[in-house]
Amino acid sequence: MYASDAPSLNLVQAESLIHEGSDFVMQSLRMKRAMSTELKFPWKFPIKFYIADDINTTAVRVGLKRFEKYTCLRFKEECFELGRHQGIRFFRGKGCASSLGKVFENEPQGLSLAYTCDTPGTVQQTMGHALGMLREQRRTDKNEYVQNRLWNVNVTYLGKFMKKNASNTYGVPYDFGSGMHSARDGYSVNGKDTILPLDKSFIRTMGQIEFSFNDYKLLNIYYCDTKCPVKLPCKNFGYTDPNRCEQCRCPTFYGGKYCEKRRVSDKGCPRAEFLLDKREASFTIEGKKTCFFYISTGEQYRIKVSVGSGSRMYENKESKNWCPVGKALEIRHIQDKGSTGAMFCGNFKGFATLSQLNYTNIKYVGTSDEDRLHLILLREPVSNLESGHN
Repeated sequence: MYASDAPSLNLVQAESLIHEGSDFVMQSLRMKRAMSTELKFPWKFPIKFYIADDINTTAVRVGLKRFEKYTCLRFKEECFELGRHQGIRFFRGKGCASSLGKVFENEPQGLSLAYTCDTPGTVQQTMGHALGMLREQRRTDKNEYVQNRLWNVNVTYLGKFMKKNASNTYGVPYDFGSGMHSARDGYSVNGKDTILPLDKSFIRTMGQIEFSFNDYKLLNIYYCDTKCPVKLPCKNFGYTDPNRCEQCRCPTFYGGKYCEKRRVSDKGCPRAEFLLDKREASFTIEGKKTCFFYISTGEQYRIKVSVGSGSRMYENKESKNWCPVGKALEIRHIQDKGSTGAMFCGNFKGFATLSQLNYTNIKYVGTSDEDRLHLILLREPVSNLESGHN
């Protein structure tokens, strides 16, 4: 059963057109009708779509297939224009642009893809708006996680940084690694920072081009909640997989039917489970391999992880402002094990994280034989942190 009878999406209930740099696209879409203050029309699945000429069909198809792989959402490609039927028409515009949610009951709506949007990740981001998703930094709880520098923002895009009160997070925590989160210099008018995390360790996590575990989780909670009548007792912030009701969908570090199993490291990695029962410990990892680490300590302590000298890993050649998830180093020091952790890549001596509770998960992805990581673990008493000592 598809979620064809879902109510209008409450991820946000009012917003003007989502645009990525094209006043032309905004104007052309507004010509059809003005945006309502509420999203009245639910999507019916499968969502039909038509790809106009001069569009990278592979990027569109791969992007939509990812939705199908990780959610219950389904799409159906049409060979001809949709006529007076609901659906999405991908066309070549001057920006990456979509209306927020389904705005027409019985006719297709345009989704603009400029040449710079010809990647599966950007297709997903733009389609995410059509499904009702906001930019992550517009959540109602944004002020607890990020700080805007609006004086550096191009005035055309100020709305992308404004908190939207008419929204619902469905209990999914703020995710700096969301595919809907802008990078630190997103929409900058002068190349300077426009948004900064309050926890500075997340500064290179923002700006991902792929959807995160929590992005798909949010869509599944909204669109797919009725797919599996019986909810499984999933552990470690997993949830019942709407495509396989007998299985939990698990965060990166976990697997098994109920997300009860820890991921296995490649051969040659140091031991995965580590109890920090003394003030300080350290270890070094080298070479091309993927290693998982599960660090824990007593409940009266927190874990500080620092990157030691000589550490060097994958360098993002696209931008030095962010590190892609799945490469280099990720430290998940927050309570929610499904949220993206702090990302580090390139030369990053001096970076550190402090766990919210008494555990931290770490993932090392070496992409070359020259990669090297030296980590220093410190056990910090909670009483010292509360009194301001360390």
